Amino acid sequence: MPMTLEDAWIKAAVEHRLVTISYKNPDTALVYTKRDVRPDWVGPDNRGSTALWGMLNHNPFVGHKSFAPQNFQFFQVTNQKFQPAPDGRWKELTTLYQERGLDKMTF
Repeated sequence: MPMTLEDAWIKAAVEHRLVTISYKNPDTALVYTKRDVRPDWVGPDNRGSTALWGMLNHNPFVGHKSFAPQNFQFFQVTNQKFQPAPDGRWKELTTLYQERGLDKMTF
């Protein structure tokens, strides 16, 4: 069974692996290509929809951003590791990581 986008995000967050994405901003319709993101959490956005939360690797000082899965145009987990934020929520995903057997799956 192929890994879902959410599962890949969870696995990358727990393993601290950068994700390269291209996505369309729903408010401006601008397409941002090849952004490296430090995945951190899966949870609701300000509209209550499920979002993938992370920080832009080139500017982590902007803080956490939510990414709606339906706006992704490209998604790839890289082998590059990152240092997680001390206040990161990735620890909350470790239970799902274990329950779903993501430690045994490959991207």
